[in-house]
Amino acid sequence: MAIRFREKGKGKREKYDNVLSPFTFHLSPKIRGFTLIEALVSISILALAIIGPLSLASTSMAAAQIARDQLVAFYLSQEGIEIVRNQRDTNRVDGAHTWYYGWLNTCNSTEGKCATIVDGSESTVERRIKPLNCVWHSTSGVALDEPTITDCLGKTDAILRYNTNTSSSGDQIGLYGHNTSLGWDDTGFSRVVFVMGQTTDREVTVTSITRWTMRNGNARTVRLTEKLFHLEQ
Repeated sequence: MAIRFREKGKGKREKYDNVLSPFTFHLSPKIRGFTLIEALVSISILALAIIGPLSLASTSMAAAQIARDQLVAFYLSQEGIEIVRNQRDTNRVDGAHTWYYGWLNTCNSTEGKCATIVDGSESTVERRIKPLNCVWHSTSGVALDEPTITDCLGKTDAILRYNTNTSSSGDQIGLYGHNTSLGWDDTGFSRVVFVMGQTTDREVTVTSITRWTMRNGNARTVRLTEKLFHLEQ
């Protein structure tokens, strides 16, 4: 092992060994640890870097859920009108009933306006379109009174459920309806179809309204209105 000397100052020299012991560690006096403030700043920056993407992901998921509910509500409202239209067309093709059989005459309303629940999962017209026991009125024969609509949509019969199991009655999976049997789960949506017109009219107004409650507790509705005309025999 070589012996070397180095200057110590003021002409003095000292002997040192240039080979370090395997168990000896030499630290530079310039190396030091983090202070408490530096550690807190580092943690804060790291937290901001994590919270930002998480907040964005949470907002995106909430927006996706709102868009999904709006899309479902739109199609449910559209389905309400289509079921009534289908019954009118079926009456025309069969030729065995009047054009209003099974939907307009079901209302039994002398005022020419009624609320109904329609259920596309049912196989018979008597169960597919049924009157709803609630009172509502119109303004100038066109606009629907909002508080009364809310009352109709609040009825238990107006609640829509989703079929998740095939029952012994042969109900298909994946249908929305008003069935209260086992395997039909509450969806949070309610739907009422309002019919304005009489059997003597040749034009009837059908309004389908679907309501649901968002995560923040606010109620939202989708309303679709369409005119149905008497088809000549």
